[in-house]
Amino acid sequence: MEQQAQQALSIYASPPVGEMDEIYRVQPQNLETVLPFLMEGLDVCERHAPVEWRQEEVVASVATGASELWVGFKEDVLTGFLIFYMEQRPTYQQMVVWVIYGRGIFEEIPWLKQQARQRGVERILFATRREGFERIADKYGFEYVHSVYQMDVNDG
Repeated sequence: MEQQAQQALSIYASPPVGEMDEIYRVQPQNLETVLPFLMEGLDVCERHAPVEWRQEEVVASVATGASELWVGFKEDVLTGFLIFYMEQRPTYQQMVVWVIYGRGIFEEIPWLKQQARQRGVERILFATRREGFERIADKYGFEYVHSVYQMDVNDG
């Protein structure tokens, strides 16, 4: 699967700056080439999501181009991905990282910052319920901003 995915994605390459050998944007028409790996990662990440989301919501967002899926390869093996979307605020635009999954992908945070700068984005937002993330957040340049609470309006 990795070779097929690399060939299908090769024209969308972006040079990594961390541990990955190559990073590719998965265009919506090529989503099927990485879908098994994507679903495997979403299974894991759904448990750590800061708010409830469904896998089909994430996949649909990538499939329609509303979100960008970038995959990383190390020694020709698909090892991680990240999904982000752009959010327009009243006075600025921010990049919202929806999902980060896999080995070595956090080491590409400098690459992600480059992507954000190229798009004129002022900040990157990433939320997680991963226990212990606060211990490594500084290493990757993230700072604690706030807690988020949600309420289901359909509960009794």
